Amino acid sequence: MDGDRLGLETRQLLARADRAIEESIRLRAINAEVRRQLRWARYEMEQQLAESLARHDTASGRAPIFDP
Repeated sequence: MDGDRLGLETRQLLARADRAIEESIRLRAINAEVRRQLRWARYEMEQQLAESLARHDTASGRAPIFDP
């Protein structure tokens, strides 16, 4: 009787561990996608800043500080 209870508890713990692992995998995938989107947004912002600085330097007659 005690063996059956321990077996049931063991199966429940294993099922719970499996769900936790699946959730961890799901969250890692979401994290990777968020990081990808953030890298892309940063790249776009840097490009816009470089273009803005280049336009400003051209309009003011100064040479650009860097070449984007």
